[in-house]
This record gives sequence, C-alpha cells and structure tokens, in this order.
Amino acid sequence: MSPARAASPSLLVGGLAVATTVSWGILFYAFALFMEPMRAELGWSKTALQGAVSLGLLAAGIAAVPVGAWIDRRGGALVTSAGASLGAAMVLAWANVGSYPVFLAIFLAIGVAQAATLYEPVFAIVTANVADYKRGIILVSFVGGFASTIFLPLSHWLIETQGWRSALVVLAGIQFVFAALVFMVSAKGTRGSLQARAAEAESGPPFRLASVFGRRAFQALVVVFFGYGLMWAAITFHLVPLLSERGVPLADIVL
Repeated sequence: MSPARAASPSLLVGGLAVATTVSWGILFYAFALFMEPMRAELGWSKTALQGAVSLGLLAAGIAAVPVGAWIDRRGGALVTSAGASLGAAMVLAWANVGSYPVFLAIFLAIGVAQAATLYEPVFAIVTANVADYKRGIILVSFVGGFASTIFLPLSHWLIETQGWRSALVVLAGIQFVFAALVFMVSAKGTRGSLQARAAEAESGPPFRLASVFGRRAFQALVVVFFGYGLMWAAITFHLVPLLSERGVPLADIVL
C-alpha cells in the first residue's frame, strides 16, 4: 500500500464513477456535435475532422500499455488525475484552435488522456482496491452509461447558446473540476494490482502476460472487441453528420 491512505470503497467507486463519466462525455462523446460548427467556421472537411479523432483513438490504444503498467505498479491516483488534467487542458486548447496540424496534436494528447481516464484504468483500480470489485465495476459501468445522456444535450445547449468555442471552454472547466480533482481525491492512496497480488501472497507460479497471447480465447476476444469498437466508434462519430445531411434537426438527433 502506498503511504497515503486510500479512500473508503464507497468513496473510491463513487468518485471514479463520476470522474470517468465526465471524461467519457467530454473527451469522447461530445466531439460529434462540434463537427458541423467547426466545418462551417474553419472549412475543414469531415474526413479531416474524423481523421483527427481516429489519430486520437490510435494514441489511446498505444498509451494504454504504459498507463496500465503504471497503475499495476503504483496505483491510479497520479495517472488518472494527470490524464484528466491533460484532457481539460487540451479541450481548452481545442476551443482556441485555428490550425489543422495543431488540431491533430490536440487530439493525439486527448487520446493519451482517454487512455488514463476511461473505463479500463478505472476498472483496474477498482479490481485492485475493492473487495467486492465485481459490484464496483457494475456500478461504474451503470453510472458511466449516462455519459452520452448528459453530455450530448449539454454540449448541444452550450453550442446553441454560446457558440462552439465558448462551449468547449465550459466543458474544459467541467473536466478539470469533476474529473481531474475528483480522480485526485477518490483515487488517493490506491494500490496497483501487482501490489494487491503480493499482499494476498497467492501460491503458484507468477503470472506472465506473454502466456496469454497464444490462447485462442484471448485471440477471439481481440477480434470481437476490435469489431465491436470499430462499429461503435463509427456509429458514435458518424451518426450526427449522416442524419444532419438528411435534414434531421440536430435537436432531434441529440434526443
């Protein structure tokens, strides 16, 4: 256990649920509503805008490896709060963007922030620090399911009333207060899964990640999750512009 004292299981799970829900809503879902106003002002194509998002998702996948290793060894407080703070800073930078190369760099960094704040790191923290971790993961998943329900209407309202740049400034503030600071408080003192295994002193040979790669079940899961992720991301980021092109009002799309 790290020198700092960990939060109670209820505070830990509740805080992580709130913080990852905010991060999902702002760093992932909200982008779909900003495409059209950005195209109108900056003249960038849908391909260019979606390309930046794709680059960010690639960065998230690559960054997930060192993020997971850090959480395994040192717990999740620093990496999640730093990732959420990075996300807030990049959303603020996004609000002031005018150059496409800068936009690409911003979404590369947002991808790193996603790797540190979305479900996967949170599940790892819960598993290593909560006795009834399955119940904890279910609770985080349930609360996180409201991310799009909350942040799509909120983002739409902000864009309509303040413009897309000011809307991003507001979302950056929400990301810092309700994700970065909440991660910092709730995940303080958490241990990593390697520390948890050592504390439990389990018998048997040590775990080796390489031994998993050759298993057919693991390979099948990789294929399934890749297909699911491809379909889900395509629907999430393309549904709004596709329906808009067919004359569906944006308020109806958000609903």
